[in-house]
Amino acid sequence: IRDSFSLGSLTAIQTAILMILDGRDSPTYLRMLLRISIQTSLDMGLHRLGSAMPSSKNPEDDIIHIESGVRIWWYLVVKDWCSAQREGAYTIHPSQMTTRKPLHTTDARLAEGRTDEISRDEYCETSYTLCQIELANIIRESIDLRNEQSTLGGAYDVISPNNQKLLHVKLETFLGDLPPFYRLDS
Repeated sequence: IRDSFSLGSLTAIQTAILMILDGRDSPTYLRMLLRISIQTSLDMGLHRLGSAMPSSKNPEDDIIHIESGVRIWWYLVVKDWCSAQREGAYTIHPSQMTTRKPLHTTDARLAEGRTDEISRDEYCETSYTLCQIELANIIRESIDLRNEQSTLGGAYDVISPNNQKLLHVKLETFLGDLPPFYRLDS
């Protein structure tokens, strides 16, 4: 981390992510590191990659570099949304980003320059990540429901029966849509 509290590259952000995953530092330091990683990613435009892929207009674009940016961004999104369970607020709003989700493909296929996705029923390196993104989105929605509920005079800590039903349906749908290798009955 430089004096400006910024990370200077994708590699630096990846290093920060590894430190966050390791979790040996104080929770306060890890939250700060997450916030710095998010801000640096925003500064680098990782939230605005859209459906970025190499094209005939930009053949020098490297799919592995692009996909690394996409995966880094979505890791930070998941971490931000999941940490909102503790803090009651998240930093990254879905309407303020355009970056596609990571491709459901293998790293070996990416190394060959292939950008076609494999079936979701087939396991690959991003299978877990994509499921994690879906679950994090439900968590984010639960935070939104709790915050909305509390602004309408309800309690933040107790989810209303209607919101419980809504979240229950979302979780049941999530569990039902899991690929076969992650299903509870597999």
